[in-house]
Amino acid sequence: MAWPFDSEAQLDEWVEAYIAAHREQPTTDQQRADAALASEPAYSAFGVGNPQAEAIWRFILKVVAKQPSDWTLGMLAAGPIEDLIGECGDDFIDRIEAAARRDPIFRRTLHGVWRTTSSEDVWARVMAARGLEEEP
Repeated sequence: MAWPFDSEAQLDEWVEAYIAAHREQPTTDQQRADAALASEPAYSAFGVGNPQAEAIWRFILKVVAKQPSDWTLGMLAAGPIEDLIGECGDDFIDRIEAAARRDPIFRRTLHGVWRTTSSEDVWARVMAARGLEEEP
Protein backbone atom coordinates (compact mmCIF):
# COMPACT_ATOMS: atom_id res chain seq x y z
CA MET A 1 0.00 0.00 0.00
CA ALA A 2 1.25 3.43 -0.87
CA TRP A 3 0.07 6.96 -1.42
CA PRO A 4 -2.02 8.27 -2.88
CA PHE A 5 -5.07 6.36 -1.73
CA ASP A 6 -7.57 6.90 -4.51
CA SER A 7 -10.65 5.90 -2.60
CA GLU A 8 -12.10 5.51 0.85
CA ALA A 9 -12.14 1.76 0.19
CA GLN A 10 -8.35 1.77 -0.17
CA LEU A 11 -8.05 3.71 3.08
CA ASP A 12 -10.30 1.12 4.73
CA GLU A 13 -8.02 -1.65 3.42
CA TRP A 14 -5.08 0.08 5.08
CA VAL A 15 -7.03 0.34 8.36
CA GLU A 16 -7.68 -3.40 8.33
CA ALA A 17 -4.06 -4.23 7.39
CA TYR A 18 -2.73 -1.92 10.11
CA ILE A 19 -4.92 -3.44 12.80
CA ALA A 20 -4.06 -6.98 11.72
CA ALA A 21 -0.32 -6.25 11.68
CA HIS A 22 -0.38 -4.46 15.05
CA ARG A 23 -2.79 -6.71 16.93
CA GLU A 24 -0.05 -7.68 19.38
CA GLN A 25 3.64 -7.10 19.92
CA PRO A 26 5.57 -8.83 17.13
CA THR A 27 7.76 -11.72 18.22
CA THR A 28 9.10 -12.98 14.88
CA ASP A 29 10.99 -11.36 12.02
CA GLN A 30 7.98 -11.94 9.76
CA GLN A 31 5.62 -10.22 12.20
CA ARG A 32 8.01 -7.27 12.49
CA ALA A 33 8.22 -7.05 8.68
CA ASP A 34 4.42 -7.18 8.37
CA ALA A 35 4.06 -4.41 10.99
CA ALA A 36 6.62 -2.23 9.20
CA LEU A 37 4.88 -2.75 5.86
CA ALA A 38 1.48 -1.89 7.35
CA SER A 39 2.94 1.27 8.91
CA GLU A 40 4.78 2.48 5.80
CA PRO A 41 1.97 4.62 4.38
CA ALA A 42 1.93 6.69 7.59
CA TYR A 43 5.70 7.18 7.52
CA SER A 44 5.67 8.31 3.90
CA ALA A 45 2.61 10.55 4.22
CA PHE A 46 4.30 13.54 5.77
CA GLY A 47 6.43 15.91 3.80
CA VAL A 48 6.32 19.27 2.14
CA GLY A 49 2.87 20.72 2.69
CA ASN A 50 1.64 17.52 4.32
CA PRO A 51 -0.71 16.72 1.43
CA GLN A 52 -1.95 13.52 3.06
CA ALA A 53 -2.73 14.91 6.52
CA GLU A 54 -6.51 14.78 5.99
CA ALA A 55 -6.32 11.13 4.95
CA ILE A 56 -4.10 10.34 7.94
CA TRP A 57 -6.70 11.96 10.21
CA ARG A 58 -9.48 9.86 8.68
CA PHE A 59 -7.27 6.77 9.03
CA ILE A 60 -6.68 7.51 12.74
CA LEU A 61 -10.40 7.93 13.42
CA LYS A 62 -11.23 4.75 11.51
CA VAL A 63 -8.69 2.70 13.48
CA VAL A 64 -9.94 4.04 16.82
CA ALA A 65 -13.57 3.37 15.81
CA LYS A 66 -12.72 -0.32 15.34
CA GLN A 67 -11.76 -0.51 19.05
CA PRO A 68 -8.60 -2.53 18.40
CA SER A 69 -6.23 -3.96 20.99
CA ASP A 70 -4.32 -1.75 23.39
CA TRP A 71 -1.14 -2.68 21.50
CA THR A 72 -2.66 -1.41 18.24
CA LEU A 73 -3.77 1.82 19.90
CA GLY A 74 -0.30 2.28 21.37
CA MET A 75 1.27 1.88 17.96
CA LEU A 76 -1.26 4.33 16.51
CA ALA A 77 -0.41 6.84 19.25
CA ALA A 78 3.36 6.50 18.88
CA GLY A 79 3.16 6.61 15.10
CA PRO A 80 0.46 8.35 13.06
CA ILE A 81 -1.07 10.44 15.87
CA GLU A 82 2.31 11.59 17.18
CA ASP A 83 3.45 12.44 13.65
CA LEU A 84 0.23 14.30 12.83
CA ILE A 85 0.54 16.38 16.01
CA GLY A 86 4.22 17.06 15.36
CA GLU A 87 3.80 17.97 11.69
CA CYS A 88 0.31 19.50 11.57
CA GLY A 89 -0.72 20.09 15.16
CA ASP A 90 -1.82 23.67 14.57
CA ASP A 91 -4.17 22.51 11.82
CA PHE A 92 -5.63 19.55 13.72
CA ILE A 93 -5.66 20.46 17.41
CA ASP A 94 -9.30 21.60 17.38
CA ARG A 95 -10.33 18.26 15.88
CA ILE A 96 -8.09 16.33 18.28
CA GLU A 97 -9.71 18.10 21.24
CA ALA A 98 -13.21 17.41 19.88
CA ALA A 99 -12.42 13.73 19.29
CA ALA A 100 -11.00 13.41 22.82
CA ARG A 101 -14.17 14.95 24.30
CA ARG A 102 -16.54 12.61 22.48
CA ASP A 103 -14.52 9.38 22.40
CA PRO A 104 -12.95 7.90 25.54
CA ILE A 105 -10.89 5.45 23.46
CA PHE A 106 -9.36 8.29 21.46
CA ARG A 107 -8.73 10.26 24.67
CA ARG A 108 -7.01 7.24 26.27
CA THR A 109 -4.96 6.69 23.11
CA LEU A 110 -3.55 10.22 23.41
CA HIS A 111 -1.69 9.04 26.53
CA GLY A 112 0.64 7.11 24.21
CA VAL A 113 1.69 10.24 22.32
CA TRP A 114 5.01 11.86 23.15
CA ARG A 115 5.89 15.41 22.26
CA THR A 116 8.14 15.69 19.24
CA THR A 117 8.08 18.88 17.20
CA SER A 118 4.75 20.41 18.20
CA SER A 119 4.56 23.93 19.55
CA GLU A 120 4.24 24.54 23.28
CA ASP A 121 0.65 25.69 22.76
CA VAL A 122 -0.38 22.61 20.78
CA TRP A 123 1.30 20.28 23.27
CA ALA A 124 -0.43 21.98 26.22
CA ARG A 125 -3.76 21.48 24.45
CA VAL A 126 -2.99 17.80 23.77
CA MET A 127 -2.14 17.32 27.45
CA ALA A 128 -5.40 18.98 28.48
CA ALA A 129 -7.42 16.97 25.94
CA ARG A 130 -6.12 13.65 27.18
CA GLY A 131 -6.61 14.52 30.86
CA LEU A 132 -5.35 12.36 33.68
CA GLU A 133 -4.48 8.78 32.83
CA GLU A 134 -7.02 6.37 34.26
CA GLU A 135 -6.15 2.95 35.66
CA PRO A 136 -7.27 0.16 33.30
